[in-house]
Amino acid sequence: MRFDPFGYPLWPGQTGYSSEDDYVPRPRRRPDPPQEIIVLEPDWCWACGRDWHDWPQYWGGRWYLQHAHLAAGSGRMQRIHDRRAVVLLCPLCHACHRHEWTEPITICHLEIPPLTDAAVLWLKRQMDPMHWDPDAIATWWLGTVPEPEQPNEWYMDEYLLRRGLRPA
Repeated sequence: MRFDPFGYPLWPGQTGYSSEDDYVPRPRRRPDPPQEIIVLEPDWCWACGRDWHDWPQYWGGRWYLQHAHLAAGSGRMQRIHDRRAVVLLCPLCHACHRHEWTEPITICHLEIPPLTDAAVLWLKRQMDPMHWDPDAIATWWLGTVPEPEQPNEWYMDEYLLRRGLRPA
């Protein structure tokens, strides 16, 4: 079945336009090229320690663990699909991942400190040391790569509450 530009069904032979001159074809979105599946361990949020089934009651959206790209840079940098360039975050922490933001972020009436690039690099180094490659990250990053530093104490407390001490 075909539909007009407003979503109404068309009868056979109808075009949905007053004339053929009004028709402007929409560009078709190509499917993304097939990519290898990246499996990250441990399978919980590396920032706060939540599982895929441990969503907060105040969260109204879908809850699943997400790949956060280290060098994504809010659309300015390359989004590299490589095990060395991703960390595992819950939707709440992924929403708090900011590149150049220092003010607390209000999500679901909670003020949460931003998860900086330096903190995400620290998480990658601590939680996935076998795939920590600062040289590869430096080739993908625009500008200078920040020095990894421990996340804000809010994230450390949340992780400690759910998982205990982080790997050394």
